[in-house]
Order: sequence, then C-alpha cells, then structure tokens
Amino acid sequence: LLAGGDGGPDALPAAEEACARLSAHCDLVVLTLGADGLWVARGRGAAPEKHGVQRVNPVEDSTGAGDFFAGGFLAAWLRGLPTETCVSWGYAAAAEVLAVLGADLPEDR
Repeated sequence: LLAGGDGGPDALPAAEEACARLSAHCDLVVLTLGADGLWVARGRGAAPEKHGVQRVNPVEDSTGAGDFFAGGFLAAWLRGLPTETCVSWGYAAAAEVLAVLGADLPEDR
C-alpha cells in the first residue's frame, strides 16, 4: 500500500501510471490519494482501477488514517473478498480514526 496524499488533478494520471508500473511486479498494488480516492491493481500486470471515497466531515485529525485504511483493506483482501469490499472496509476503518484526536480509538468506537 502506497500513500500519495492530495496532489490535485495533475497527480491522478501520474498515480495511475505508477500503479500500472508497480502491478507488473506485484500481486496487489494500492495507491491512496487521500480524499481523491485510490488506485487498485489486483493481480500481476492488472490494469489499475480508480475508486472514489466519501469525504469524512468533520475530520478531527488525520493521524493514523492511512494505517487504519491499510488494516481494513488488507483484512478484507486476506479473506479473498472483492476489491469493492476491501475498499469499503479500509474506508470504514479510516473514517473511524479521522473522527477522533490521535490514533487511539476509544472503547465505544
């Protein structure tokens, strides 16, 4: 999983190309772009697919959001679930940590 951050509209074609190039060497490539979504190539040499994400509002703190996304995505991927489900699990985990200060979720979340 690679995090690209929010690079604006010029970053999207570069991110797609980077994902495509990496997929020639990897079984799974996930390149996140923050609020701009992510590119996923699932399978060696697979064409990247663009996935959007819902904006979280309000964002309290972004600490740990990428790690939580990776954890949720990989938990679904290791179960052999479809890419859309992997993205949904990753998004759900990231959304939880974006709503709190720091990366330590309270017991009730």
